[in-house]
Amino acid sequence: VGHFNRTLLGHFWRAAKLLGLAGAYWGGYYLLLFLPTWKAGTLDLAPNGTVLAFAVAVSILAALVFGLAPAFRSTAIDPAAVLRSGQVGSRGRPVLRRTIVAAQVAMSVVLVALAGLFAHSLSELRRVDLGFSQNLVTFWLQFPAKWKDADVTAATNRLLAGTAALPGVRSVSYSAPDVLQGGSMSVAITVPGSELTTKETVQVALADVGPRFFETLGATILAGRDVVAGDTATSRKVAVVNHAFVRVFLHDDPQPLGRVFQWKAGDGMRQLTIVGVVHDAAHQGVRKIPAPMVYAPAAQMDLPMQPAVIVRGILPAQVLIPAIRAELGKLAGDGTLIEPKTVRQRIDESIFQDRMLATLGGFFGALALLLAAVGLYGVVAYTTTLRSSEIGLRVALGAQRSNVVWLVMRDALALVVCGLLAGLPLAFAAARAVASVLFGIAPADPATFAWTAAILLAAGLAASLLPARRAATMSPLRALRHD
Repeated sequence: VGHFNRTLLGHFWRAAKLLGLAGAYWGGYYLLLFLPTWKAGTLDLAPNGTVLAFAVAVSILAALVFGLAPAFRSTAIDPAAVLRSGQVGSRGRPVLRRTIVAAQVAMSVVLVALAGLFAHSLSELRRVDLGFSQNLVTFWLQFPAKWKDADVTAATNRLLAGTAALPGVRSVSYSAPDVLQGGSMSVAITVPGSELTTKETVQVALADVGPRFFETLGATILAGRDVVAGDTATSRKVAVVNHAFVRVFLHDDPQPLGRVFQWKAGDGMRQLTIVGVVHDAAHQGVRKIPAPMVYAPAAQMDLPMQPAVIVRGILPAQVLIPAIRAELGKLAGDGTLIEPKTVRQRIDESIFQDRMLATLGGFFGALALLLAAVGLYGVVAYTTTLRSSEIGLRVALGAQRSNVVWLVMRDALALVVCGLLAGLPLAFAAARAVASVLFGIAPADPATFAWTAAILLAAGLAASLLPARRAATMSPLRALRHD
């Protein structure tokens, strides 16, 4: 029997190592999926010899540390008492086991609470009103360096016109720099009547945009109009501003259309007339409050040669992107589409840290909950076995099955409550420590901690259900004879 047990343990040990290696490999692979393309390419998370040696050393150390207590307890067994009773071990209440399981529950409280906070924070981030549609395809255009500016501009215009004519495309526009990636130029402006600019110019973000930019973007125009094809180099110099610009520089003027401001261009000052006000958009990031922004027609500015193109369509991105590539091949064979993605994908990349924290927190929270449930089950089952005589006597004296079930489950709930009492203060402290990465929620979010307590209590009840049912169906004569 001993040889069989050693062989079985050896098989389990080898299976555990294989599972651990597979989990490490695939875990590193899936972690890279959360990172933006430019960041993921710089990391190599594949397990190597150093990492594996460290993992094995930690596993052996953990086995030794947690195996010392049972070993020391076994040396304290009285052989005479064993011979008299015919049983090895104590029939008293397993205090050490219960303490360890309560500590395990406390640690589970911390991990489950953090997982809940990270998930809630990610949910709040995704509920932020971005001010534009997320179902857009965006990309950059890259042309050979030997091309002249006129050739690049002509090829870009041909591609924009050809893309707009594709089936399933509603509108196409562009910006330079890429507004949706937070790109802009910082320019010095002077606004007549604004106290902020009476003494000196103030820096504000400015981006060049193409015709129908806000229509393509899906942004809400609060007053006035969009940039149109008629805004050319020979027409009146105009601009569309966001609501934050009106609030900060125009004191929430109810009639901002027609107001003029100046911005420093080269050696002189250029005057722009406001022809539209657009809803604030989260160009600088989901977490940041929108700042004053100026959108100027690209035809009236010095247009950079590689604008960021935005395509609004009624077909899925996986259908539009190949069609756009084909159109680029026909109109500008040497051109390249750089990172064609949806706005939703780019936003997810910008909040990759929050997505990773929520996923890892959920994984480790679920793992801790599973281990706590297994520990609870083991202690409750073992304690129930030790109390089989007591339970049999209760049943023999007329105790109802429901009473026996409650007797066993009450033991598990006591462990969970002790773990909650010890773990909740630790969870509050951990929540305050990660407050800087949370968004839209307080570290001591009552809903998250209430759900944490409910989940731990449910896990305790589930873990004790099988031992409780087994105790309730126990034969009184067999239980008494067992003693």
